[in-house]
Amino acid sequence: MMVYNCYMTIRNQRESYLFGYYNRPVLWFQRRFMGPFLILLSLQLNFMPNHVNTPVNILLILSGVYYLLRPLLLLSRIKFTDSSIKIIITDNHMEIGNEKGSLKIYKNELVKVIKKKNFLMLKIKFETIQYINIDLKLIESRDKFLKEIELFKTD
Repeated sequence: MMVYNCYMTIRNQRESYLFGYYNRPVLWFQRRFMGPFLILLSLQLNFMPNHVNTPVNILLILSGVYYLLRPLLLLSRIKFTDSSIKIIITDNHMEIGNEKGSLKIYKNELVKVIKKKNFLMLKIKFETIQYINIDLKLIESRDKFLKEIELFKTD
């Protein structure tokens, strides 16, 4: 049994949320490019000959601005607090928890481990597919943790 500690400040949690929002493998294109695409489309419609459909342009611009501001709007609604996280890896399960509760992940539920930059995304299948984002910069003994995750996944 290996125990890894991680202390997350409010700023780290906000960065982790935004990274997970933009880099989640499902619909990443929509999250990243839909806002600028809609704004460019509305500007392109303005330059077309005989085009006077301004309500469509206004709708496209407002939708584009909404898609650009959406992660920040969602981020403002979430209340983050400083927290200490403990990750426990045993032979048959992995437990991620803090003082409020914990989540147990068994080997057959872990589908994939995705490493992007300084983050580790765990693709887990409970009833649906879930992604758990772990910031590797904040974990004590990061290299040992990565080896344990790989061993846990392959066993």
